[in-house]
Amino acid sequence: MLFRSDIDLQIAVNGVRGPADRSRVADFSYFVALVDPDRNILVQEPFQVHFDFKDNRTQLATREEISPHLPLSDVKQASNYQIWIGFQMTADELAYNRSQKQ
Repeated sequence: MLFRSDIDLQIAVNGVRGPADRSRVADFSYFVALVDPDRNILVQEPFQVHFDFKDNRTQLATREEISPHLPLSDVKQASNYQIWIGFQMTADELAYNRSQKQ
């Protein structure tokens, strides 16, 4: 039997506008994933953050409150699972990051 459980998370995200940015807008995608004891991703949910750098602001911060749905076969074993949070990169962003390795 599979249980669906909701958890409440607060994710703090800080954004810094660089000198080359002319749009004054930044959108970021991130994910929250439930990982089993064998490091298999059981579920992954995407989320979005939007920054609007008005009035010449160069730094913004937000605190996202999310409630991802997590499937667990036994809620008593929840402490054996991990929650991973990370930025969801596009193929171009991933290629750029890989090219910067030293």
